[in-house]
Amino acid sequence: MISVLSLDPGKTTGYCFAKIEGRKMTLEVGEAEWSLIEVFERVREVCIVRGSHIVYETFEYRNAARAGLNLTPVKVIGVIELFQGWYKPMIGFWPQSAASGKSFYSDEKLKSLGVYKVGKKHGRDATRHMLQWMNFGAGSQFVNIDDVTMELV
Repeated sequence: MISVLSLDPGKTTGYCFAKIEGRKMTLEVGEAEWSLIEVFERVREVCIVRGSHIVYETFEYRNAARAGLNLTPVKVIGVIELFQGWYKPMIGFWPQSAASGKSFYSDEKLKSLGVYKVGKKHGRDATRHMLQWMNFGAGSQFVNIDDVTMELV
């Protein structure tokens, strides 16, 4: 079994948790306004299973201060990097830029795969990051995305 947690960090953090057993991949997709303790708990749940993977969107500072700038993504990434310090190489940590994570998997593509979650924009973004990692990134060494059947739970 392979477990993967993909996160789109923010005030509202999108998540996609996948379990791959044989040729079946089940996906739990959602979003929540987690406290940092809740982020810590979610990441810890994945890290205690050796061989799991965490895919996450990086924060890109665009050198422009603006009113209302929310730095929650930076804090969430800090929690992930804390676990990376403790658990790497037992757990794979895979940062992705927003552009690379969202470039191929449009809403139409997610719908065609049966993994489009209505009303969960950030959850869909986390799903895009996971699928990008599995199809075009390092995840392809662990999962052949063409050989699995995907199912939302």
